[in-house]
Amino acid sequence: MDNRMRGRSSRPSSWAGARPRHPRQVAVERAAAALFRRAEAAFAVAGIFLFSGALLPLLLEQRGADLGPEEGNIVLRSVFASIDAISLLLVGVHWRAAAAAISRHKATLALVGLALLSVIWSAAPDLTLRRSFAFLGSTAFGVYIAARYDTRTLLKLLASALGLAGVLSVLFAVGLPSYGIDHGVHAGAWQGIYPHKNNLAQIMVLSTIAFLLLRPTLTRGRMLATSGAALSIGLILLSTSKTAAGVLVMMLVLLPLLRTLRWKYTLALPVLIGCALLGGAVGMVLLANSEAVLTTIGKDPTLTGRTPMWMAIFDVIADQPWLGYGYSAFWL
Repeated sequence: MDNRMRGRSSRPSSWAGARPRHPRQVAVERAAAALFRRAEAAFAVAGIFLFSGALLPLLLEQRGADLGPEEGNIVLRSVFASIDAISLLLVGVHWRAAAAAISRHKATLALVGLALLSVIWSAAPDLTLRRSFAFLGSTAFGVYIAARYDTRTLLKLLASALGLAGVLSVLFAVGLPSYGIDHGVHAGAWQGIYPHKNNLAQIMVLSTIAFLLLRPTLTRGRMLATSGAALSIGLILLSTSKTAAGVLVMMLVLLPLLRTLRWKYTLALPVLIGCALLGGAVGMVLLANSEAVLTTIGKDPTLTGRTPMWMAIFDVIADQPWLGYGYSAFWL
C-alpha cells in the first residue's frame, strides 16, 4: 500500500494538472493583455473626449453641415454608433462587473427604459426611437467605464480627455482663430474646439474639478495636474462665460467642505450647519437684489430671455405633467 502511494506521488506533476506553459508563451500573453488594457484606456479617453461634444460638431458646423435634431448628421451618427457598439462589446467582455454596476444603479436603467417606452406617446416617435437607442448606447459606455475602472483611474481618464480638449482649444484659438474664436454675437470669446463658448466653459469647469480632485491622489505628476487646472480656469475666463465662472466659484467653495465629511461627527456637523446657514443668507441677499447683481455682471434681469421662456414652459408642462412629450421630442 505504501509502495503504491509512493509510486503515485513520484509521478510527474503533468499527470495531475496541465503541462507548464513555455516562458515565451507566458510573455506573449502578458504583452497581449497589457496591449489590450492600453487600448481600452485609449478608447475610454477617446469616448469621454467625443461625448463632451469636442471637435467633430465644430468642424462639421464650419463646413455647413446640418446638425439639426430632425435628421442628425451621418458622420456624428456613424462615429457614436461605433463607440456604442464597442461599448456593448466591452460590457460583454466584463459582464460580471457590468452586471454589478447596473445592479447598483437601477434608477439609471429605469431612465433608459422610460426613454424607450416614451416612443408610445412621443410627439415625434421616429426621433424619440432614434435618440433613445443613442441614449442606450451612451449609457452602455458609462456602464463599461464604471465597471472597468475605479474612481481614481476614472479621474485620470477624465483629466486626460478634458486636458487634451483644453490643449487643443488653445491651439485652435491661437492657430485657427476662425474656428477657435467666436466671430458672431460673442465676438472675441474663445470657444476652442467646441461649437459655442458656453460648451467650452462648462467642460472646462468639469476639467478643473477633475484635476483638483486628482491632484491629492498623485505621488508623481502633481505639477501637471496643477497646470491642467490652471489651463482650464484660464479657458473659462477667456470664454467670457459668467455662468460657468459662477459655477466654478461655487464648486471651489464646496470642495473643501468634502473634507469635513471625514472629520469627527461632533466637529463636522456644526461646520456644515454653519456653512448651510451662511450660504442660505448669501442666497437670500442675492435673490432680493437679483436685478442689481445681474446688471453688475452684465446680464439682463430676464437672463437673456430665459425667464419668459421658463414661464411659457411651465404652462406646457402642466398640459402633460406625467408623461411629457417623448424623449428628445419637445424642442422640435
